Amino acid sequence: MKKSLFALAALGAFAGAASAQSSVTLYGAFDVSGAYISNAGVDTNASSANRNVTSATVTPSTAGTNLSLVDGAFTTSLWGMKGVEDIGGGMKAMFEAESDILANNGTSHNSGMFRRAANVGLSGGFGSIYLGLKGNPLTAASGSALPVEGNTVHSVRSTIGYNTADYIKNGFQYESPNLGGFVARLAYGASNTIGDSGDGTIVAASAIYTMGNARVHAAYNKATAGNVATVTGGTTTDFSSAAQTGLYDQMGWVAGAKYAMGAFSIGAQFAHGEQTQYNTLGSSAVKATANANATMIGLGYQASPALLLGANYIVTTADSTMSNLQAHYALSKRTTVYAQGTMTKNGAGAWSDGTAYGNFMPINTNSSTTVKNIGGYGLVSGGTFSGGMPNTSATAVNVGIIHKF
Repeated sequence: MKKSLFALAALGAFAGAASAQSSVTLYGAFDVSGAYISNAGVDTNASSANRNVTSATVTPSTAGTNLSLVDGAFTTSLWGMKGVEDIGGGMKAMFEAESDILANNGTSHNSGMFRRAANVGLSGGFGSIYLGLKGNPLTAASGSALPVEGNTVHSVRSTIGYNTADYIKNGFQYESPNLGGFVARLAYGASNTIGDSGDGTIVAASAIYTMGNARVHAAYNKATAGNVATVTGGTTTDFSSAAQTGLYDQMGWVAGAKYAMGAFSIGAQFAHGEQTQYNTLGSSAVKATANANATMIGLGYQASPALLLGANYIVTTADSTMSNLQAHYALSKRTTVYAQGTMTKNGAGAWSDGTAYGNFMPINTNSSTTVKNIGGYGLVSGGTFSGGMPNTSATAVNVGIIHKF
């Protein structure tokens, strides 16, 4: 009996020591809003679910209004787990797994449960090293470029195609320690295909320097087509597990600055995106190329400890603009209510004709009806759209709640 009590006491002491050196945290967020959308046109006369637009002069066949329940208009609804263990010598081991929550229908993302993060790493005086799925350094830098940004405004990354992926698969990532305000991140996504290591890869990097109330940043990424290589003997390779898949190369970069002056803050960023599409699987012949630039500026005003106001404006060289106004009121440290108004304009130049692309839509409704989904951007694929249309002026007003845990 005494031995049993002693064993239990020893086990409890060991567990207490272990918990003092390591921890696992469950975290997450919900962002759900009602959105009233007007003049959001789709070409329901097109023959395919993607509404293949065949002319820069096309106008919407429907342009009505809609009241939608929208998930993630400002911040993504998600949940995740992260852990850290002190392994001594100034080093720590860590892991993270993060998943989407689609609050409008209770599902997760169709790309996989933990498509946002699934990695393990080590950190110390040398910085941090991560192995596995983790966010793109360019996407992270761009997403915090403006004082009051969020998912709706940051959809510009897809509108002109300057980020290769929000999350990099098969990833090796390094983050430097904070060197007097300077932090760099480097990432490489492998093809995981023997004999063709250069195809289906992603490289990305960011550099951020913060000094007092000022911040400057620059970031770059490039994805190499994962479906155009051949191996010895002429066998075509699919690269289904590569960091980058598809019949195209993609490159983009951003540069910007942000400055706070008391309750006011201002930020600006310039972005460039390029895509090169190939004809068929295994071909090196170019079918189409596209490139576009975006200039964006944002203002923030902390009107009171609870009330944050923001305004953003984006213009692209693909004949499209976005204007955005936001108001956020903090009910507590974890819960915020907000209102957002967004107006987008797409001219004839926003048609994806293989030389330019850049469609904005005011919100992503995530509709299960593909031909009526308001998705938000044009692709380089010779006029294939996943959302917006040329020659439209659409608006959306959101009122929502954000709760973090």
